[in-house]
Amino acid sequence: KYHGCTQCVLGAFRDIFGEEIITDRVFRAGSGLCGGVACSGHACGTVTGGMMVISLFHGRDSQNFQDEDKMLESFKLGQPLIDKTEKEYGNINCYDIQDKLTGRHYSCWSEEEQKIAEENGLHAKICPEVVGKAARWTMEILIDEGLVNPADY
Repeated sequence: KYHGCTQCVLGAFRDIFGEEIITDRVFRAGSGLCGGVACSGHACGTVTGGMMVISLFHGRDSQNFQDEDKMLESFKLGQPLIDKTEKEYGNINCYDIQDKLTGRHYSCWSEEEQKIAEENGLHAKICPEVVGKAARWTMEILIDEGLVNPADY
């Protein structure tokens, strides 16, 4: 309803894990990542949102900023999300995913393009399905890696 695939992924996890994990600041941090990072068409917001969630569970904090191994571990944990997205859509870029699923992509900066996107169900059907898959894959990673116990939720 409100668009913003990164925040939709974050919101799904906020519903599950609560505001202690997905704080309002974390949710707000996803604002500029939609439409492929600032509506540029690059990295899909579902991937960036999923990586934000994975990193919340296994990322380095400011006290351990020098710990590059911790950062690399987050990369490794996120790789299955990248792999699944690429396998499903051929790429992780927003515009490329739109091209695959709709035959074209839509500029966030054009009112006319956004009107056509809405008429073609981009935000009503297509993007929600991409969001749902990314959220599911992210949760599978958290469970498979022992970072989340499903019995706790």
